[in-house]
Parts: sequence; C-alpha cells; structure tokens
Amino acid sequence: MQKMEHLELTQNKFGESYFPEVNRLSFEKNASDDVLTPHYESLLNEEEALFIVVGSDSGLLYQYIQEHIRHKHSQFVFIDFDEVIEAAQLAGDDKEVWEGQVRLVNQNFEFIRLTAEFNSYIMRRRIHLIKSLAVMDSEPNTPYADLWEQMEVKFVSYLRSEFNVQSNKVFEEQRLLNAVDNWMPAVEIEKSLEGREAIILGGGPTLDDAIDWVRKNQDKLIVFAAARIAKRLEREGILVDFFVTVDPFPWNFDNSKAVLGASDYSILAHSFHAQHRLLSQWNGLAIYMGEKYAWSDENAKTNIDTLGPTVTNSALHLACSLGATRVFFSGVDFCYAGGLTHESSSDEAKHSDTVSHYGKARLLDNAGQLTETGDDFFSAKQAMENMISYYLLHKPIEFISLGLHSAKMDNVVFIDCNEVELHSESKQALMTEIKLNITLTSQEKFSLAQDTQKLLKKQHNRFKKLYKQAKETRMLASKIYDAKTGLPNEKNAVKLKKYRKKIDYLVGRDGDMLASFQSAFFADVFKPIDDEGAMTEAEVVQQLEAFFGGVEKVSEHLVSLLKQGLERAELRSDELNTQSWPSQCIDRWRKWDEFGRALQWKAWHPVELPDAEEAILQGAIQQFQSEYEKTDHIYTQMLQKNVSNVSALMARANNAFALKNCEEIQKLIEHVETLDSAQAEQKESFLTLLRGMVEELNNDPVTAFNLYETISAPVLKHMALKKMLPIAMDLKDFDAALIVLERLCGISIDYMVSYADMLKLLGNTAAAIEVLKMYLDNQPNRLSVKNKLAQYYIDDSNFSEAKLVLEGVLAENAENRTAQHLLNTITEV
Repeated sequence: MQKMEHLELTQNKFGESYFPEVNRLSFEKNASDDVLTPHYESLLNEEEALFIVVGSDSGLLYQYIQEHIRHKHSQFVFIDFDEVIEAAQLAGDDKEVWEGQVRLVNQNFEFIRLTAEFNSYIMRRRIHLIKSLAVMDSEPNTPYADLWEQMEVKFVSYLRSEFNVQSNKVFEEQRLLNAVDNWMPAVEIEKSLEGREAIILGGGPTLDDAIDWVRKNQDKLIVFAAARIAKRLEREGILVDFFVTVDPFPWNFDNSKAVLGASDYSILAHSFHAQHRLLSQWNGLAIYMGEKYAWSDENAKTNIDTLGPTVTNSALHLACSLGATRVFFSGVDFCYAGGLTHESSSDEAKHSDTVSHYGKARLLDNAGQLTETGDDFFSAKQAMENMISYYLLHKPIEFISLGLHSAKMDNVVFIDCNEVELHSESKQALMTEIKLNITLTSQEKFSLAQDTQKLLKKQHNRFKKLYKQAKETRMLASKIYDAKTGLPNEKNAVKLKKYRKKIDYLVGRDGDMLASFQSAFFADVFKPIDDEGAMTEAEVVQQLEAFFGGVEKVSEHLVSLLKQGLERAELRSDELNTQSWPSQCIDRWRKWDEFGRALQWKAWHPVELPDAEEAILQGAIQQFQSEYEKTDHIYTQMLQKNVSNVSALMARANNAFALKNCEEIQKLIEHVETLDSAQAEQKESFLTLLRGMVEELNNDPVTAFNLYETISAPVLKHMALKKMLPIAMDLKDFDAALIVLERLCGISIDYMVSYADMLKLLGNTAAAIEVLKMYLDNQPNRLSVKNKLAQYYIDDSNFSEAKLVLEGVLAENAENRTAQHLLNTITEV
C-alpha cells in the first residue's frame, strides 16, 4: 500500500490545520463544521451504532465527531495512515487511541479486534463502514483510494465470518435432516493415505490447463474433487476417489447432482451439513466430516472436522487429515483466472457470470499479475493459507499449485504440470482396502438407523419440554412487577426462578449451541442499557422476555427439525426392513422429492417384485432420471437473474470506469446487447450510458456528453446527468452545466446548493441568493447553507441581511466558526 509522504500542515482563516495532500481544498474557504456536517451529521443521530471510518480528514473529521457525539451507545473507530496520525498529533506514544467512544488506529488495523469489545453491535447488525472526505475525493491508485479498497475487502470478509459464526441455522437444519444418512465418520480412515500424493480438483478456470496431465497420472494420485465438477471429470475420463460436497443450500443439489452418477466407483466425502437431497440420493460409499449431532455427547468420538468456507478448503483438510504428504492443486484458483470465475464447461462460464461480480478485491496470481477476485474467494484463500501454515507446524507436507494464473498462496509453490515428477505407485490396492473398511451391510445400516431414531426421539422430547417451559417463563416475565404499584411481585419472582432452574437443567451444556443456532433470536438480549446496576422495570422485563423468548424460538425450530429428522430415520428403517415394499415408501420419497431413493431400495432388495410394486419402483426411478437430466433448474435461473441485474452490471461498470478499464466496459456492452429485455427503453438507455463511459475514457467528452443527453430511463437519466455535470465544468461550458443542474434540481432539492454556486459563478448573485432561500425553506436546519447565504449577501454588499442570517446561525450554535468569522468581517466593514 502507498504511504502518505511530504505532509505539510496548512491553516485556514478559521484557525484550523489540515493537509492539502490529504484534503486538497476542502477546508480552504470553509470551516470544518460547515464542510463536514452535511455528510456526517446523520451518523451522530444514530443512538446505537458502530461506525468504522476510513480516513480522519487531517484529523478534522476525527475531532468533529469527538466534539459532536451525542449518544452513549454510538461508537466510532477511525482508520488512518501512521504518517497522518503522527503529523497531526492525534495520538500519543501508542500511536493509536483504543478507548472511549471515538477511537483511532492505523492502516494495519485488523477487524478481529472489534469482536471482543463490540460484539453486541455485530450481533445486532449495527456496524457500518464509512468514507471520509479524503476517500470520497481520492483518485484511483492513490493512497486513500487504496486504503478504502483494502479496508472494504477486509470488512466484508470479517463480517461474513462473524455472521456465519452467529447463525448456524442453515447448517443445523441439514445436520438433523442428514442424521440418518451420516453413516460413517471420516475418522474411521484417518491416516490411511500416509505418504501418498493427492490432488485437489476445484471448479476454477485453471482446471482446463492441467486436465490432460491429471487424466494421464490419475492412477498414482489420490483424487479429491468438488462434486460440482463431476460431469466435467466424467467427460474427461477421470475417476475420482473422493468427491467432496459441503454446501447446505438447495442449489447445491442442482450444480452437483451429476456426482450421483459416480456412486459405483467414488467415495462421497460430505460435511454433516451437505444438502440433504444430494446426500440422501447417493447410492454408494460415503464418509461424513464434522460431528453427527450438535448437542453435547461425552461418548462421541472426535471426527475429522469440515473446514470451510469452500469445498476445496474442506477437501484439503480431509486430504491432510488422511495423511497425504504431497498435495497438488488444480482449479483451486480463488480468483478470476483469465477473466472467468469457473472452468469452461460450468454453468457460470456459459452464462459469462463474471459480469455480475463487482467486488474490489484483487490478488496476485502465480504469474505475478494482479487479478480480480470475489469477496468469498478472498476469504477462502486466506483461510487456506492459515490451514496450510497449521499443517506445516505438525508435519512436512509439500503443497504445489499447477495453475499459473491461480492465486499465489503462502507456502504453496507453482510448478508447471509437465515438469512434475510423481513418486507414488498405483493406488488401486490402497483404495480397495479403504473402501472395504467403510462398507456397511444392510443389517448394519438398519441397526444404525434404529439407533438414530431412538436418539432423535429422546432429543425431540427434551426440546418439546424446553419450548413449553421457555414459553411459560417468557409470559411470566411481564408479570414480575405489580401492575398497580410497580413493585416486584414476590410470588411471580419466586416462580420465575423455579422456571429458570428447569430451563437450565433442560439446556444443560448446550447453551452455546442454542445461542449460535440463530443469534438474531437473542439480539434484544444485547440491547444496550444505560445503567445495568439501576435497570428500570421496563428494561428488566424486556431483558427477561428477550432471553426466554430466544430460547423459546430456538427450541421451537429444533422441535420441528427433530420431527423431520425422525421421519427420515423412520423411512430409512422401513426401506431397510426385509419386508419393505416400494408402495410403503413412495409417498415419502415424493414428499421429500428424493426419487433417487428408489435406486437405493433396489440395491438393498434384489428380488423379483409383483407387477404393481415393480411399476411403482420403475416410476420412481424414471422420476429421478428426469430430475437428474434436467438442465434448467434453480441454480441456472439464479445465474441468469444475476447476469441480467442492472444494478450489479452498473456497479461493475463503475469499478471499471474508476480504474480506466475501457476493455471491461466494452465487454459489458457486448454482454448487455445479448440480454433479452421486456423494457427496451431501459436496455437502450443502459447501453448508451456504457457507451458514454467508453467515450469519456477515450478522451472524447463531447461525444460522451451527447450520448448521456439522449438517455431517457429515469434512474439511468439521473446517473447520466451526474456524469454530464463534471464534463460541462471541465469544458468550462458553464451555461450547459447550469442547464444540467436545473434538471438535477428536478430530481432532488439537494442539487439546489450546487445550482446556486453555478449561478454565483456566472455572476448572477441575486438569483443564487433566491435559490438558497428556496432551499432553506425546505431544509431550515442546514447551518452550512445559511452561512453560504450570508456569504452571498456579503458579496452582494447586503450586510444587514447577512447579519440577520449569521445571528440566526449563532443563536442555534454559538460556536459556529464560519458564522463568527463572517460576522467579524461585517463588523470590520
């Protein structure tokens, strides 16, 4: 990152010091209060919020917030360069301020520090990343632009991680729906790959580069692959030893269902929270990662964990846990190698989905080039580097990337696949032994299904009791004070303590499990209280209701999920029963939309069936085959929607424009031209806007201005007008700028101040004064605009009116520096 150098303080006429290198002329003619209030006063009105502000505006914004902060539970953390903090003397020897409501840190700040002190703000989603004026005014590839980009990427990654920790609901849902299908823990084959060479195949673009080498050497490599690329690998003739799937979301079935065709050879390595429709219709050997149940169980054997956030992270962890000592990566890119997000045969590549991504994260690839990436890939790359560092602390493992344009990772070397020498022998005997070790008979599965039923039933009864008790306690909480006297109701207080003990007993050691199921259920428990030692009656009741209400909501969800898990366990027992018939299962297969279970039933019951039963079985198999071959599904529909989203495409265009990347905007034009649109006007307006941006980058502002002028779609017209204004100003065509501002005023009165400035610039001070007066009729509290109006009166030699305006400002804020200065100017006259 660039540094701030050659900082020299300049003082304005209001006695305030600032760095022109940081803020240019922002504070030259106006006091900081007038400059900053329009942008930041709204933040001060927030009663409960954590604002992370990038840049301190030469310390003036930092001091402005310190002086004007109003609410006890409003918190600010400023991030700025060491050089600015030191030169402006904003911090002491520690070079940061990490106490109080307004804090200051340097450019190396790690967001994880927020968790310890501000977790309640994160829990309640009251955290925001804010730009200083220095960031707003910065040009691309300058220090503050780079600082913002770096902090924005880190902020998004941090929040993604924190929110995942605080909300396990989507994972716990799949855990319970999968309970009966989590047959074999991965730990049963721990260290079975000691000394072997393994390869992790992901769905990234560089998979294309090494695919031939993988096919040629697959007999010596233990192949781990993301389930989503099963169709590609089948077409390439590559037999996968471990297909890995972890995502719990419904669309994971859509983009991974091709893996169901590999059940004769491959082992499915899945997280406990893999999508249940995918797992339940797998008709082969499988191992699961993570714990089978979330609740505390002293007798449970520790399993190999399922580390994320992506499937390739999980695949790497499994390979290393099984003992691999040399690990290759192909298609594990964590960046948009070659401008693509996924390998060439993927649905994403077919939809050219790169155009729908507009994050600002960039990574170095193995060729030393800075390459675009997504926020999720950025986080996954960091996580994998941390994982690799951990493995190397315990064992010498060699990590090799085969992708020249994959993201460069610490402790991972790049080697061209044609230069790789493999040391392993054929894997066939080893894999045969591993498969034998995880093979279960039908009777063993029947016994496991029965055990799962018993355990789920026990927990179902437990959480039903907890739900009932939590509900009664929540309802009692509002009655612990006498409605007439406001004094504590001793009888109800005693009863509440008794209920609380019952709840504590039922929760046992699973408090953390309940809290992390869905933190939003407990959000009001973390609502700030002014004085916890002197809580009001309403605050006490609110806290009790929030806590017991949270327990009630979680237990209610768990009761429902456990009931569904039980139903699925009962279905497995019935399917495995030697007296089972398809007619006894078909309705439940239909309910869960899991007709692939028919193939499993057939494997368990190789018998000749009566015609009616055979017809039911074949009908279910045909239903499954139809779903298996279907290509227009939820995931492809999501992709199509994403690549047609004008907001996303516009955000990507703006990023490209800021980086002066004309080629990327041209690609967007070509993409938009291919889209079907029910709104022809909007499509044409959007294309015209993009073409105007290209002309601007090609240094033809007049053509760009004329293109923007023709845009008619309302939202895009607003964008176009905002682009036309600086063009007219740069061309010094002030008459044209005035017309543009008039039209902007028709969209929002906030443009009236700029309109007045333009009138003043053109010498029409009287008209400018009238415009400001009209604006203040609608926005009477804007002191900075009143000061501007007073200045215009002074410039027009109307000192009496100026004095009236300034006295009004000082009546509202006696410390207003601009008003004081202007009033002194009038007095001197």
